[in-house]
Amino acid sequence: MTNRATPLRAACAKAVIVASLAAFATGCMEWTEVAMGGPGVVSDDIGSQVRITRADGSRIVLKEATVAADSIAGVDENGAPARVAMSDVQALEEGQVSPAVVLMPALIVIAIVVPRIFSKSLRGPDSTVAPAGP
Repeated sequence: MTNRATPLRAACAKAVIVASLAAFATGCMEWTEVAMGGPGVVSDDIGSQVRITRADGSRIVLKEATVAADSIAGVDENGAPARVAMSDVQALEEGQVSPAVVLMPALIVIAIVVPRIFSKSLRGPDSTVAPAGP
């Protein structure tokens, strides 16, 4: 390989790492349904991040969620305080970090980048590829 292949390899490795981190940042939540004790009745022991489906079908994600009197209070995705009345809660889901998605970037880096690094180090700095053809 020529010396021009080294910057290309570094750029590809960076692109793979950035894409992996982007996938990690956007999709690491797994939602599991929280059992409700009847219409509008939720235990005080809900997760710190919940996704609420309202009676009209709309959804809202609340962080730092707590049960406060007759509603679920927390902070919405924009950082603003939000509150949903228990009578308006059709379904409640608790967000948990998905181990499979957390490990995905590491697996991608290991599968793609590491073998290329080792193959280059095994060839040594003076190895070049002979041109093809007559």
